[in-house]
Amino acid sequence: MKTERIIVGNLTKDQALMICGPIGKDLWAQIGRVEVRGNTAENNSTIVAYATSLETMNALLDRQDKRIEAEREWKERGRRHDSAN
Repeated sequence: MKTERIIVGNLTKDQALMICGPIGKDLWAQIGRVEVRGNTAENNSTIVAYATSLETMNALLDRQDKRIEAEREWKERGRRHDSAN
């Protein structure tokens, strides 16, 4: 009997980062079937639906940090502008 992994119907929003697989070593390499469908990443979120390296994971986390900081700065500029009026 072959093993299956099914990744279906996940949703991320805003700055979420969802990893639906192993990090580092591809523990799924010997799996007979992997099905990925119906997953949605909205706004600035990210879904990784298969094995990923630690290097890639760290790059994704760094990118998310930059997005969050940019949004924080954008909101802060808007508040300063609103309070000046």
